[in-house]
Amino acid sequence: MDMSLRTEYPVDIILPKKWWGIVTYRLKESIVVDGTLIPSHFESDGATTPRWTWVVFPPVCRYFPAALLHDFLLKQGLPWRVANRRFRKTLKALRIVWWRRYLMSVSVAIYGTYRRVFHGDD
Repeated sequence: MDMSLRTEYPVDIILPKKWWGIVTYRLKESIVVDGTLIPSHFESDGATTPRWTWVVFPPVCRYFPAALLHDFLLKQGLPWRVANRRFRKTLKALRIVWWRRYLMSVSVAIYGTYRRVFHGDD
């Protein structure tokens, strides 16, 4: 199903074993985001945001499809810069307000730089 036709995404919520762990969301059905098929059972943590920012940037919100796409592209082995570009494009297509898009894009870029420098990710 195309993301533009959806406002809710059926997911299984997988709680972490410890309270400080990361909640994971598993798709119950496949969806298409920005022309990319994300298969059912794909797991994502939504928008990777620290708990203290959840008041402004909860992990699951209207931007959930963009976060799903970003995570999926990275798991497929695409470079961060490609996944980030598609993330920004999808946020705009979802009509996320400009300041939120900007903050999210900058945060993703900073986190990506951190991952590349300290974990050797691409």
